[in-house]
Amino acid sequence: MTLAAFIAAFLKILSSPALVGKLFLLLTKMLATIAH
Repeated sequence: MTLAAFIAAFLKILSSPALVGKLFLLLTKMLATIAH
């Protein structure tokens, strides 16, 4: 995956509130798993 493709996908995610919420939940779950 090229950097340009990654940035494009990242911007697409940022423009979608629902995806941001899912990403945030995934991130918190991941951090919780690492913490425990």
